Amino acid sequence: MPRQIIVSPLGIAEWAKVIEPGEAYEKENPPEWTLDLVLDPNNNAAHLDFISQIELWFQELHGSRAKVAERGWPFRDHLDADKKPDGLVTVRFKRTTISRKGNPVPAPVVVDAKKKPWNRDLLIGNGSKVKVGFGYYGWERGGRHGISLDLSAVQVLDLVPYEMPDPTGAFAEEDGFEIEEAPETAVFSAEPEAATNSVLDRARRQRAAAVSEPELDDEELPF
Repeated sequence: MPRQIIVSPLGIAEWAKVIEPGEAYEKENPPEWTLDLVLDPNNNAAHLDFISQIELWFQELHGSRAKVAERGWPFRDHLDADKKPDGLVTVRFKRTTISRKGNPVPAPVVVDAKKKPWNRDLLIGNGSKVKVGFGYYGWERGGRHGISLDLSAVQVLDLVPYEMPDPTGAFAEEDGFEIEEAPETAVFSAEPEAATNSVLDRARRQRAAAVSEPELDDEELPF
């Protein structure tokens, strides 16, 4: 039976790497697709219920007395520009490119609001509004436990395109060396038929000149 896909509430995407995978947090692990979903549990009941549901899944997997491992929760405080908690919560979804058995794992499916396949040339920038399709699984490390959310699909309802920063943007124009623009390549403007006739005329003249030259006997050859 296929695993059931759960859908998150609508939230704000940050640091989405769902088109191409990025480096894993633990560098010895294979690359992974990731997406951080920013939620507001203080002002949105659906967001609060979602985080509470993750806590219930943890208890179902490990029991109510299980000790939580470092980074055992898939959520954490969201930080503002000054690196201080701002009351929001970031939920991390991820999917590794290689399974524990060494098999390749398919990329998450990305669709638009109408469920049409995503244009892979469009990168999902911070601030985009998305829903995430996922599964969850538990894990144990050194007697402590955790839960992770497997990134299966993303639906983009409002896109903020990601724009690559211009690395020369910090420079000002200065006096100094300047690359000269390459001269334009001359374009042959003759019509194809005229060009063909010109070539044929030149060939006829060359043949006529060859016929008019006297033939030399073998004895008259200079070598």
